[in-house]
Amino acid sequence: MSFEIRVNFLKIEGVRIINLEKIINSVTARIAPLSVDANRCCKINSPQSKCTICETNCPQGAIKINRKQKQILFDDNCLECGLCASNCPLGAIELQEPTEIGLLNKIKSIGEGGGTVVLSCHLNKEVSSKAIKVPCLGSLSLEFLLAVSLLEFPVYIIYREEKCNACTVRSGIKTYLGQLEKVMTLREALSVSENAIKHNHTSPKIVPPKKGDKENKVDLERRQFFGFMAAEVKNAPKTILDNLIGVSVKNNNRGLDSSQILTNRLRLLQLVLEKKMDKEVLEVSSSFHLSPILKDDCYFCKACIKLCPVGALQYIEGQGIFMDNGYCTGCGLCVDACYYKGLVLEPSSLVSIRNKDKAILAKEEKKHCKSCGKSIVVNEEAEICFSCKNK
Repeated sequence: MSFEIRVNFLKIEGVRIINLEKIINSVTARIAPLSVDANRCCKINSPQSKCTICETNCPQGAIKINRKQKQILFDDNCLECGLCASNCPLGAIELQEPTEIGLLNKIKSIGEGGGTVVLSCHLNKEVSSKAIKVPCLGSLSLEFLLAVSLLEFPVYIIYREEKCNACTVRSGIKTYLGQLEKVMTLREALSVSENAIKHNHTSPKIVPPKKGDKENKVDLERRQFFGFMAAEVKNAPKTILDNLIGVSVKNNNRGLDSSQILTNRLRLLQLVLEKKMDKEVLEVSSSFHLSPILKDDCYFCKACIKLCPVGALQYIEGQGIFMDNGYCTGCGLCVDACYYKGLVLEPSSLVSIRNKDKAILAKEEKKHCKSCGKSIVVNEEAEICFSCKNK
């Protein structure tokens, strides 16, 4: 069966004419296993970035970053395994349909309803279609696995290491076990004993959850999306525009007043910390979540603020530069971009992440250079201007 779309363009009053093909691409992109937001990518935001996480973790070498065109490109060798997504700190590449938050909600809905939660990769044909399937176990992030490990019912993760090693996603099982090792280290630091994650070679019998209010709440994001498409078509122009440009207009402003973006991984971690941990336990620092601190002089060029992909750094005139621990992902772009090489990444305390603390990164002071007498704006520890410092 074939048909012809006779309307080639859609006119949105007062805005512009949009190619219908782009609209269709925007909608179908929402169904793909991975979502891409190039605006968050460190390497695209700055040539100073040393980040190669997605490229080095891709088992096929299928990812290329085109800084000039501001694109993250996947060639035909891409397996859609999601290893890039599990390692990207900024969510420039993420799992979608469902997202990890949607996946966690689905697991909770089944487990809390008395059902058996079985999770495996979609290539494992030995596991029932009733199991929850993900692109690869290596696509699951540290934060997601931590959240799953703290659930109050067993979650059976099914795999055979010898089969995983022979898989086309060669490094998938290594990535998964590496993430799991970090989870166990973090759990030990947090004094958590019970672990919901159970590893099996074969699946237990899958018992469905009891019918009730929680049934039909799984995978809400997918259903809400298609429900919107069916019932709210009249509101489509604004949503389509947002999808076509990648983010909403109000969130697309870069610079000193850029909007803050909370990544799904950090949101997951905050949800875990809010519900499971007391303040004393959370005083520990996590080597798996880093944040910038000032180790040398700052001359307030504000490059770090302008380039932060999630808006975690803010400048207040007369006070200095502040970092919001509730949004910082530890991506390191501010460190790479710092012209004065004054920033370094160090482990951050989990309580600061949970409480979304704002900490002063560099306190601003007006002084005179002790060497040449020039008026300067620097952090409180600095004594001389940058020119004199580099003589």
